[in-house]
Amino acid sequence: MTSELDESKMDEVLKGYNIPPQPKIMIEVMNESAKPEPSLVLIADTISGDVGLASAVLKTINSPFFGMRREIESINQAVMLLGLRNVANLVTGYAMRNSIKGKCAISLERFWDTASDVANISAAISRKLTLNIKPDEAYMLGLFIDCGIPILATKFEDYKKVLIEGNAEPDREMTEIEDQHYNTNHAVIGYYTSRSWGLSESIRQAILRHHDIETLYQNDGDSESMHRDNLIAIQKMAENIAHTSRHLSEHLEWDRVKEMTLDCVGLNETEYEDLKEDIHELLQNNQSLK
Repeated sequence: MTSELDESKMDEVLKGYNIPPQPKIMIEVMNESAKPEPSLVLIADTISGDVGLASAVLKTINSPFFGMRREIESINQAVMLLGLRNVANLVTGYAMRNSIKGKCAISLERFWDTASDVANISAAISRKLTLNIKPDEAYMLGLFIDCGIPILATKFEDYKKVLIEGNAEPDREMTEIEDQHYNTNHAVIGYYTSRSWGLSESIRQAILRHHDIETLYQNDGDSESMHRDNLIAIQKMAENIAHTSRHLSEHLEWDRVKEMTLDCVGLNETEYEDLKEDIHELLQNNQSLK
C-alpha cells in the first residue's frame, strides 16, 4: 500500500531517480500568472518563444473541448481565450512532457498522448458534474497521476515487462507488482514529483492513493478527504472513457472500481453511460484519441 509515506525516508526512496525540476519557461509563466495584474501579452510572448509550446497551445484552443467557431491562429488571442488557469495547465503539461527524456522502456509519445487525453476528459467531466472540483484541478491530476511511470521506465530497462505482467494480472495492483520488482512504485514517485512541481496537497494525495483499492474512497468525512476522493473518481472515469475511445473496451481496472467510483460521485450506471456518451461525442473529432 502507498497511502502513507514516511517523509524521513524520501531521500532513500528517490535515490537514483531523476525527478525532473521545473523548467525555466514554466517558472516564468507561473511567476507572471501569480502577479496581482499579470500581463497576458508577456505570457503570450514567452509562449511564442518556444515553437513546440506555441503549437501545443494552438492545437488545444482549436480542439473540440473549447468549441471555437473558427480556427485560432494567434498565440495572443489563444491566451486571451484560454485564460490564465488553462494556459498555466498547458505550459505545465508541455514542460512535464519534455522534461523526461532519454532511453525509455516505453513509448513516451504514446504515454503523454494518453495522459493528455485523460487530463482533457477529466476537465470535461468536472464541468458536467457538481462536485466542486475545478476543471483545471481535474486536468492537472489527469496529467500527473501516472507521471511516475515514465520516470521508472527511463531507469529500468525491464519496465515494459513489468507493465505486461500487470496487464496479465488485472486482479493485482500495478503498484504492488512494481514494489516487488523495484521496492517502490509509480504512485510514490508521482507523489514526490508533483510535490517538487508545487502541485496542491489534494492532487499529491490523489496521486499517492489512486491504486490503493482497499482504502479508495474511504474518507473520514472531512472536506479535504472528500475533495481528494472526488478527484480520484473523476480520474478513474476519465481513464476508462479514454480507454474505450482508443480501444473500444473497458479499462482493465474499471470492473473492480466502477461501483465504488460511481457511488463516490453519486452517479448510477445509466447516468455514467450517458456521461460517457456525451464525452465520446465531444471526442469524435479529436485526432489525439485515434
